[in-house]
Amino acid sequence: MARINHSKVEELLDAIRKGNVSPVYLLYGDEFLYKSVFKAITDCLIPRSDRVLNYEVIEGHSENVHDTIEELNTFPMIPARKVVAVRESRIFVSKKDAGAILTRSLTAFDEKKYRKAALDFLQALALTGWSLEDVTGGAWRNISDSEWRKRFGFDRDSEKLGWIDDVVRYALDHDVCLPSVEDDSLILEELLKKGLPAKNILVLTTSFVDKRRMLFKTIEKIGTVIDCSIPSGTGKADRKRQFDLFRLKTEAILKKQEKSMDHAALSALLDRTGYDLRRFAGELEKLIDYAGKRKKITALDVGKVSERTREDPLYELGNLIGKKDATESIAVLHNLLENDCHPLQILASIATHVRKLILVRDFVHNDSGRTWNPGMRYPAFQSIVCPEIKKRAADGFMAKSHPFVLYNTFLQAEKFELAELLHAISFLVDADSDLKTSPRSPVIVLEQVILRICKGRKDRKMP
Repeated sequence: MARINHSKVEELLDAIRKGNVSPVYLLYGDEFLYKSVFKAITDCLIPRSDRVLNYEVIEGHSENVHDTIEELNTFPMIPARKVVAVRESRIFVSKKDAGAILTRSLTAFDEKKYRKAALDFLQALALTGWSLEDVTGGAWRNISDSEWRKRFGFDRDSEKLGWIDDVVRYALDHDVCLPSVEDDSLILEELLKKGLPAKNILVLTTSFVDKRRMLFKTIEKIGTVIDCSIPSGTGKADRKRQFDLFRLKTEAILKKQEKSMDHAALSALLDRTGYDLRRFAGELEKLIDYAGKRKKITALDVGKVSERTREDPLYELGNLIGKKDATESIAVLHNLLENDCHPLQILASIATHVRKLILVRDFVHNDSGRTWNPGMRYPAFQSIVCPEIKKRAADGFMAKSHPFVLYNTFLQAEKFELAELLHAISFLVDADSDLKTSPRSPVIVLEQVILRICKGRKDRKMP
């Protein structure tokens, strides 16, 4: 039937409301983007009242094409549309996607989504032809650099891949199994060509798609394909498409909050985040909180919220550690060292941020801290918590900090137990001694400190 861009989704929804429905919808591209489009389409296809009996959701990590086909061939329980949705389908995945899936596993691990990290890691592993035994107990370190590059498409840096041991351990402890990598696309293609029962609809979402495969061509011919990818080029046309996409996304988010943002503010924010939709949405949420009751977000707001991050990489490093983002923290660390920032200066900056987090945790544990709760938005923090801080602290970090900077420190402190932060101080003392007296590489010493703080106490178990 058609292949459309996600920007045309409103026209597609209008068509569905008028009864012009495809037997199959394929959404591919940026995960953050296709998830919002998926929700809009499924909400339009099937009302909440019909979902108990006529809506089947299959997650990609447990996807079995035979089960999907059985659901598609089963008539609806009530006389209305039946939707079978396969979220993050792996039916299009091929060996060339192994590297991208491994990277996605790391992202999930950093976000503490350990099951997703393990599922993606094992999917990447299966695509390479390796087994779980090939990587258990650090065995992945025995794989040659050339073989690693051949299977994943990028060089291996063993110092940055220690998270693999944690993911493997999680998979073994939680019985996460290596998936099958059989190509089942032909089976589904045959069913779609034959035709589904009249009111049955298949909805697929995926980050990976090969437009040359017959299954893709079949879906494009008989159904609707929605391209949810973000242009990645650097040319003028691609840049315009990127900007327009983020402008529309911004307008949609701000409309719900009864706010607006002008061109200058949007440009300033994109300069801060780049064209990363997930990161952009997170920063926009901060700006909404910062603006409070004001209707318009300005470039000045963007500058106030993010100026120190741009101008001071040491400040950025502290914030990333506060968010327990080990991967980005280490990237900033390397940038600082490459620009001749002294290792002891970096360590002192980390120590300063840890002390700030300890002060906040201490405040929260006292009577004055009862005014704070983790779900509090910035305006409430400013009007309720800040006065309590002023009563308790006449000077020092908490009294002198900008309220929004302090608010973010409170949010970061929620990610740590006080005991973790006290352990972090001992890590910092050891690192200080190593940097001054040990022959160990400063890079390794500082990376180890960051990883220990971000992962928590050394004896802390992964859930």
